[in-house]
Amino acid sequence: MIKLIKQLRSTFIFSLKALSLGLYLTLGLSALAQATLIGRLPATLGGTDYQAVYDTDLDITWLADTNLIASNSFGLLYNTELDDYPSTSYVETDNRIFNDGRANWGGASHWVDAMNASSGGTGYLGYDDWRLAKEIGPFDNELSHLFYDELGGRPPAIATSAPNNGGPDLVLFNNLQTSNYWTGIEFSNPEFARFFRVAGTQSDAGRKTDAMFVIAARDGDIAAVPVPAAMWLMGSALMGLVGFKRKKTV
Repeated sequence: MIKLIKQLRSTFIFSLKALSLGLYLTLGLSALAQATLIGRLPATLGGTDYQAVYDTDLDITWLADTNLIASNSFGLLYNTELDDYPSTSYVETDNRIFNDGRANWGGASHWVDAMNASSGGTGYLGYDDWRLAKEIGPFDNELSHLFYDELGGRPPAIATSAPNNGGPDLVLFNNLQTSNYWTGIEFSNPEFARFFRVAGTQSDAGRKTDAMFVIAARDGDIAAVPVPAAMWLMGSALMGLVGFKRKKTV
């Protein structure tokens, strides 16, 4: 009887190891095969109408609606002069957002702040650390990385007519404007900030009083990846094995 129990225990442990290895290989291969951009938080259950897109390469999350500002001002008034933004105090006017989705740099910054203060302070989609794109190298920023490296954009081609219609991941985004988008990168001359030209997929410097489109990002993923049911099963099996061992030693 004891010999049979030992044999069953050995078989059980071997099965657990095989299951663990299988899960590791499956999840690992899945991660390798998975696109660098992953849709997050579908508006409809099980749908593909994502509200955010996670970039596994840079570990940042983008708003899926690349012109959200046109439909949601987060309480700011359109076409109305807002307070000076700290680094735009030299500008007499032009800290505005417009109902077509464009904004001056100061207006874009105010809009991001309003988004972070929305929902009683919890922020949009439950996060209060949204921001404009930032620099990731001497001649590179998060927006250029998105369009060049992730969506297949090639200057001077328009991103939406780049190879494979801008790449298969382009469908994760909506309301993309083939125009200029602000980044949060400022220059030593406070009159200028960097923008990204989608119509030419290149970065350039623009006056903060110019009106351009806005897309926000945040560091990290926007939603925790659920633990696969098989992992719970394996965990339960391990607990059962521990219990069996304790019972035997007692």
